[in-house]
Amino acid sequence: MALAPCAFADIMCADLSTAFGNGTCNGAFFTQITARPTGSGNIDSFERIQNNSAITEGFNTDARPYAANNMAQTTATFDHSELLSKFSIVPGGTVTDGGVVVPGGPGQMYLQLLLDVNQTKDNPLLSLDELAVNLSNTATDNPAITIQQNGTPDYPTLAGTNIYNLDGNADNFVKLNFALNPGSGEGDAFAFIPITAAQIAACGAGCEVEGYTAFGLQTGMGNNDGYEKWAAVKGAESLQQTPEPASILLLGSCLIGLSAFARKRLRNRP
Repeated sequence: MALAPCAFADIMCADLSTAFGNGTCNGAFFTQITARPTGSGNIDSFERIQNNSAITEGFNTDARPYAANNMAQTTATFDHSELLSKFSIVPGGTVTDGGVVVPGGPGQMYLQLLLDVNQTKDNPLLSLDELAVNLSNTATDNPAITIQQNGTPDYPTLAGTNIYNLDGNADNFVKLNFALNPGSGEGDAFAFIPITAAQIAACGAGCEVEGYTAFGLQTGMGNNDGYEKWAAVKGAESLQQTPEPASILLLGSCLIGLSAFARKRLRNRP
């Protein structure tokens, strides 16, 4: 199905269209970053979405075949379930590219994700319109994604506990700009998703991170080239311009050893 972006009265909660642009969206922090290699061996890609539609969406899973409207590629190397233990967890106050400081103090912890986008040079803008992050104990979750009459996707009902929903407080979007780091595999943004020790602990051993995303709903920011890729940041200190103190890194490592489980229904777009 060819999906076309419509005009929405959505809120741009983070503008990443300029160097080191950043913003907070329903508690998560997004920031534009400098180019860095994102190929195999540098990061752990767990979701790669590619489709010719202006609106594209999908989520990571080991299930095959995918249920309806999941546009993630089926190559297991890039699209698979991902253990929570593969991710870096960093505290508020972390300094990243361009001296940007992640909000909050050491008591506020974030799951760190890396986003790599692809657009044409003539039309480099892209909107991130939906983002859900769940912790679960299944690697083969496979719900269908419902497409509404206006062409927009609804959040699927993912397994486990929802720890983040971009649209949890409003219809938000993040503005991205491929032209800042042109070329596939350069990396474009960090997403810091709030997470608690209690959520991690409740999930238990084998806790999986499941992420659903949709791009291209905003006028003039539709998908037009290549794939969008999400990856776990392994060793956040190596991807930041300012290393974290050893004590903070130790705290993050301890939290990674825990896990989480609970459930919260995601709000669909009206």
